[in-house]
Amino acid sequence: MVIPDPGVDFFVSFNDLNPNVQKQCIYFVKADRPDRRCRWDCSESDNRRAIELHPIIAQNESEDKLVDHIRDYIQSTCCSRAKHRDIILSSPLLIPLVERWLDEIQVKKDLERPSRQSAYASAPTTPKRTSRASSSVPSSCNTSPSSATSRATTVETPSSSPSYSPFDRSKWPIISPNPSRLEASSAPLLCVSPMIIPDNAPIEAETLETSKRYHLRSRVVSDSLTQLSKRVGLSISTEFTPHIHDPTPEDTVAWKICEDLNVRAPKRDLETGMVYMYSRRSSPGHVKIGWTARSVDKRLAKWSECGYTPIELFRATAVPYAQRVETLTHYELIKEWRREQPCKGCLKDKGKSVRHQEWFEVSQERAIQILSTWVEFFKKANPYELSGSLKSEWREVVNGMEKNNKAVTSRTLLEHYEATVAKESICTKETVIAKERIFVKGRSDANEDKDANKDENTNVETIEGERMTTKGEASIKGEIVVNEIAAKEMVVKEMVVELQAQ
Repeated sequence: MVIPDPGVDFFVSFNDLNPNVQKQCIYFVKADRPDRRCRWDCSESDNRRAIELHPIIAQNESEDKLVDHIRDYIQSTCCSRAKHRDIILSSPLLIPLVERWLDEIQVKKDLERPSRQSAYASAPTTPKRTSRASSSVPSSCNTSPSSATSRATTVETPSSSPSYSPFDRSKWPIISPNPSRLEASSAPLLCVSPMIIPDNAPIEAETLETSKRYHLRSRVVSDSLTQLSKRVGLSISTEFTPHIHDPTPEDTVAWKICEDLNVRAPKRDLETGMVYMYSRRSSPGHVKIGWTARSVDKRLAKWSECGYTPIELFRATAVPYAQRVETLTHYELIKEWRREQPCKGCLKDKGKSVRHQEWFEVSQERAIQILSTWVEFFKKANPYELSGSLKSEWREVVNGMEKNNKAVTSRTLLEHYEATVAKESICTKETVIAKERIFVKGRSDANEDKDANKDENTNVETIEGERMTTKGEASIKGEIVVNEIAAKEMVVKEMVVELQAQ
């Protein structure tokens, strides 16, 4: 069963929404339950933006930016967890909600300043005269009824209350910079003296609450609404729309890779699985990137139920933390990330209005390069603890890259890993060489001590000639030992060269 979207009346009133104490998302969920309001809180950055915009909008000091401010405020009061902050910007309900909040803001201003006629032409009281006052008219003036009618000042007034239709701009009431317009007439100029109202003439006052009000919008506000309506209409008519319009600090690779794998339920980021990529003929220049814990072939067969044949471009198996690999690939391609319009296949077969959001407007080569690099990095570096948290050394690497304004991407992380491995390999080789040298030197010293002790014990009583012979033999042995040391050092150096070449 298709659950219809609620109308604009579903949303909370502007005057009842206080971002200082309320962080809950104002958007709705597609669920059959009494309370359809999303239960996620807005992000901290969005909430700060909403707190900043609220007084600016309420004071309405700059009409040329008012519509854009309300649009930004609406986005800031929707959550990023369910992507409602981006969905609302291409929703048919955006324009009606902006219109409704504009009227609510003006009504409140009128109530707070009853003595001043507002820019929307709604006065706090409307006099009703119960007796007609007489007026004196100079004899030189023509007071014919036809002349009075033709020369009267005219102001456009709608015949019914304004409706919140997103794309019918012709029905919007507008005040031009000079609302008074004189109709052309060939009749002579009508001279009317000021109307004299006797002091005892009764006047009834219609209160603000009971009077029928029409909030006439200025030309600037109307033009801004028209431009916003065109942008929304264009995004609705296209096959794909940007998935994340205005990225927040949380919408980055650096933020996502530091997020624990078990932070969301169900904890599927901990699973080993497969990642894949495919395209379709009906959407050239776009690819879809996903993951599965079972079979890529079965997953592609499932996607074919949406009414097209997937063309597989890439797959990788036995990928640790496969869903996190998919997520990081998505956020590295955030500028190219797209959301599909409601899928006709899902609506027809399942009765659900689904907007698939894993499409990317990017070349196949670039998408494959990024996805495959993330796979290689995760398989080689194994950056997460068994508990699901990012290892401390990798957290330091990410923080260091951000501090130095270096992009955190699959390529930069893999290059850092490879450089670290190479450095550790060189350190290991140097340690081996140092230990070998110590061993050779120690062996040489031991041989010399042994020879010296032997000479001392056997040749104490020998003649001078024999003493010289013994010294000559020792010298020869010393040369042999030195040659052995040199030969071993040469072998070690050759080993180092071979290791460096590898």
